[in-house]
Amino acid sequence: MLRSSDFEILLDYLRRTDSSIYFPQIVLDEIKELHKRTLRERLLNLSKANNNLKLLLTDESKITSQPKLNEDVESDLYIEFIKKKLKITERNILPSKDSYLAEVTKRAIKREKPSGEDGQGFRDTIIWLTIKDFCIKSKEKQITFISNNDKDFANADKSELHDSLAKECNALGIKINYFKTIRDFIDKHSVKIDFITEEWLWEKFDIEAFNDYVLDFLNGKGTDFLTDRISRKTEHDCSGYSRATHANTYSIYNFSVYEMLDGTYAVNVTFSCEIEVEYEYYGHEYDYREVHSGFGPGRHIEYTHQYFDTEIYASINVKDKDIIDYEIDGIYI
Repeated sequence: MLRSSDFEILLDYLRRTDSSIYFPQIVLDEIKELHKRTLRERLLNLSKANNNLKLLLTDESKITSQPKLNEDVESDLYIEFIKKKLKITERNILPSKDSYLAEVTKRAIKREKPSGEDGQGFRDTIIWLTIKDFCIKSKEKQITFISNNDKDFANADKSELHDSLAKECNALGIKINYFKTIRDFIDKHSVKIDFITEEWLWEKFDIEAFNDYVLDFLNGKGTDFLTDRISRKTEHDCSGYSRATHANTYSIYNFSVYEMLDGTYAVNVTFSCEIEVEYEYYGHEYDYREVHSGFGPGRHIEYTHQYFDTEIYASINVKDKDIIDYEIDGIYI
């Protein structure tokens, strides 16, 4: 039921790194069948225990009745529990392809990894082909793969991917980081990002330089960027002139960390920032004819400035425990 502290740490890591768990469909199907078989066995054991207990009692009515459970229903509920606990949606379930059959057959005949020595590891081969395809299509070109089947997936010391499988990945320009257990993953991987905290980011970050960068970003986008947002925020009919004059980044709203293939950490940060903007807008209509004969109705252009609470979405690159560069991905006013 995923009650161990390992799963809690894993879920915390997923949240901090903005990562997700993916399951090959064949794995979910196997989990469901294992749950059914285990449920069937335990119900049978419960029935045997009740029968043995009856032999010692003068009043058999004291024994609670055997629960009536539908194995299919209970297993469906269990899979839904797994999905909810691990935040798995349909997009996180990776289907296998009919085209895998030829490759599965070839590896079974040639005893190629991850097919076992007896050539019966067809499920492992399907899992491997599924996650390899997913990794090829992913933006990061790398994933973490956790499986206690170290016999077919791991190298001799059971700490990394088997050499032949690693060679496949290298040829495709991808990386599949193998771990036997969640505990191994926690001990060897997630600890790497422990130093990246909100306090560490705030201490390392040059806020004054970043505030100047925010102004350059806003004003460099052109007046249309600011004008559009000011119009929506204030309901003023802006003339077209607007300019950010001051920025004060005062807190980190949230952040997530991801380790890139080259060992650099990409930190996605949302900053809270207050910006001051000066802009022009059209005031109330008036009639020029009341003042100057020959002119039609017009509107005043008025000038003002306002402060706006803003969210700044930034990407920060960290290497060797130092911030090496950053860029703004977007701004929400």
